[in-house]
Amino acid sequence: MKIYFYYVPLMFVGYSMVNSEAELRKCFYINLGLMLIIAVLGIVQSVAGPRFLNPEVMADEIRLLSETYRMSASGARVYRPTSVFVSAGRFGDLLIVAWFLVFGFSGYLLLRVRRGRLWAFAALAITAAACLMTTSRGVFMWSWPAASLEVSLSSGALLGGRAKLCAFSARCSEQLLASHLAS
Repeated sequence: MKIYFYYVPLMFVGYSMVNSEAELRKCFYINLGLMLIIAVLGIVQSVAGPRFLNPEVMADEIRLLSETYRMSASGARVYRPTSVFVSAGRFGDLLIVAWFLVFGFSGYLLLRVRRGRLWAFAALAITAAACLMTTSRGVFMWSWPAASLEVSLSSGALLGGRAKLCAFSARCSEQLLASHLAS
């Protein structure tokens, strides 16, 4: 509980440091760059294998966290990347937050500013690829339905209430089918 009180001064510092739209955009670009670097390292590690960012001799305490493989019913083995983190779960948690930030910032750039759209959409594609490469259903189920819901609601707002409801139900059934096939 004590740790949460340390965040209160950070909120005031953040509010005083980001006091214009240009500074907010700069802050999002910095976050976008950091998340892009971490996602790219995760993608490279999922392709190169567990020895890319990990030491040759792993400590026994963290071996189970950093060398996790997912097995399919057919016997295929897929490495779960950790990127710059100790465990694949923490990398997945970052990708969920990264997906929401990158997706929201891309929408913001679409509506407000013309500069930087290519950079944001490249980050969106790389973050989406990293979400798939984590081989985690949790990351997939938190990132993709949120994007499809956002797109269906925004496109339905242009058409009308019934179209919005149809688009939403189609996206939900699509995601339910995808989650059923994934398990």
